Amino acid sequence: MARTSAIYPTTFKKFFTSDSTSINWKPSGGPDWKAALLLSDYTWAETDDFLNDISTGEIANNTSAADLTEVDCGSCTDPAIDTSNNKITFDVDASSITFSSVAGSQTVRAIVIYRNSGGASSADELLCYNILTSDIATAGVDIEVTFDADGLFKLTYSDAAYS
Repeated sequence: MARTSAIYPTTFKKFFTSDSTSINWKPSGGPDWKAALLLSDYTWAETDDFLNDISTGEIANNTSAADLTEVDCGSCTDPAIDTSNNKITFDVDASSITFSSVAGSQTVRAIVIYRNSGGASSADELLCYNILTSDIATAGVDIEVTFDADGLFKLTYSDAAYS
């Protein structure tokens, strides 16, 4: 159900730093990755870097932290390198996640994966944005999001020789 994805560059860059702001994709007891459903009003922007950059009116069921479904960091898999297709995928063990009792009269278009800091949303770093294959009209029922075979997101590269 989740197909097109984009990374938020500010957070992704932190995978490659060696200072106090660095992030480990699969640490033991490390970051708490969570997911939130985004409504059709939200437009991805590379300048968005924290959850508070997404207005409360753009997040489904945004009434409390309990409404956001956790993507457990302990279930993150090692990045997979596929040299025959020139891609690196970042994934979790779960093939899907379920958002419980999503309030009615909303149109869900995407999910966002973010690093939960355990504090204010101004410290919750956005990782990736995944557009669903079709909009979902909510009706107070559970919504299951199935991840694409390419994982939460993928990086593609060229194998062309450089001189």
